[in-house]
Amino acid sequence: MPGRPRFPRGDYNGVFPPGGCGMRRWSPLLLLAALLTGGLAPACASAPPGPLSPLVVGWERYLKIEWEAVPAEGRPTLNGYVINDWGVPAGRIRLLAETLDAEGRILAQEVTWLLPRVLMPGTRAYFEIPAPRAGPAYRVSVFSFDWIDVDRRRPWLW
Repeated sequence: MPGRPRFPRGDYNGVFPPGGCGMRRWSPLLLLAALLTGGLAPACASAPPGPLSPLVVGWERYLKIEWEAVPAEGRPTLNGYVINDWGVPAGRIRLLAETLDAEGRILAQEVTWLLPRVLMPGTRAYFEIPAPRAGPAYRVSVFSFDWIDVDRRRPWLW
């Protein structure tokens, strides 16, 4: 009969024949493809990355940040609060800390997680993060966050 498998049904539920469906025949080709792809990876990875920017455009509409730079030995710390001004809980909040030069150009960046994991509407969470490096000016922004479905404790996928 056309369309029927040529191997008997067994413990493998008729999906794969015994012996792995000819996988041995393809392994040299897969190995060659992996080597070629791996050989190109260093050339692609050698380009310097651009500066990071917040992943959520207009995050200021939903979350506010109040912060200050506090001098410390070595690197200063950036201390402050993230405030949820929106009517939906936010979670998995990541902050982008930047060191700026006198003209406002980015010298260094770091992304860090904010705890607690869920920030309920109208509440705030304290953060204390080291500056990426010492410099004349700093900036703190929300890098990314998810809206949280309170009933299911899962992020909403918009």
